[in-house]
Amino acid sequence: MATTDEDSSRIYESAAGFRMKPQDVLETVEAVDLPENIAAMADDYDRSIGIRDRFVWRWIYALLPTITLDCVDPDAAATVREQKTVLTILITTLDDIAEHEKDKTTFEEARKLLLSNGTVDRTDPDADADTLAFVSRVWTAFEEGFTAAPRYEAFSDLFRYDLDQTLDAIDYSWLVSEHPAMANLEGACQNGLHNMLMFPYVDVDLAHSSRFETTDLSALRRTIWDLERMARIDNWVSTWERELRDRDYSSGVLVAALDEGIVTPDELACSSLDTDELIERIRNSDLETRFLGEWIDLYTRAQNRELFARSVDLEAFTQGMRTVMRYHLATKGYK
Repeated sequence: MATTDEDSSRIYESAAGFRMKPQDVLETVEAVDLPENIAAMADDYDRSIGIRDRFVWRWIYALLPTITLDCVDPDAAATVREQKTVLTILITTLDDIAEHEKDKTTFEEARKLLLSNGTVDRTDPDADADTLAFVSRVWTAFEEGFTAAPRYEAFSDLFRYDLDQTLDAIDYSWLVSEHPAMANLEGACQNGLHNMLMFPYVDVDLAHSSRFETTDLSALRRTIWDLERMARIDNWVSTWERELRDRDYSSGVLVAALDEGIVTPDELACSSLDTDELIERIRNSDLETRFLGEWIDLYTRAQNRELFARSVDLEAFTQGMRTVMRYHLATKGYK
């Protein structure tokens, strides 16, 4: 359903409270001094993969404290921040393999590496051995740190499940990009949410939270469902133009454009069609406004939910999503 002028005004008036001047965010990100081990890993990424600018790693490193649970042990805060940055590099690399390179064989082998205790066919001629070696190095670095966490055993099962869901989300995105005619918003919302890592991030937090009570786990994970969807919308709204140019059609904005006939699968499949014309067509629709409206509704619902948790501040965790949105909107076109 299209938004009316009155709806659009209400949405943008509400969204204005979540915006920051782009220059403020850019200066914050550019001022980030990555820890030595993360900087070395970024150098390794540049040599081995080289698709993303280092801005992305500075961006997430700057943002992570905002969406870290308040129950994390203070002396573990730096470790948690670094572990989650390593995890971001890892999952972003797998996303690059599947969605940017369209290399399903290497993605599947890398997935085995993460979920099958390192059992991977490095001799498959269709798999990129150098890429797999890089994924192995990053995974080892993350796993060594994570397994050393004080409460690793208590939350390792949750992490393995959540990681599997994240990889499924990447796999689904690859499938939609290969077969855009199958795209639908229900599928994007059901199958694509976990790509934002909110659940695995929290698992890392909990493994370093001595005072967290497991009786609060249900309320916490119910909250994350809303926050994961909000993070996904942030990402969709801020990256769909780049993804269209990369022929990655899994963004909710692009899926909605396909659903509503703003663009067609045949147009996406036509390599000679001017991508700028398609981008302008989508910009002139009200899709971004509607997604921002959904974000505001989700934020309001999350804030108003009466979920009780004694050992973690769910309200503060939810409020951190304001900064996530600000970072995404302010850095549109930079990641």
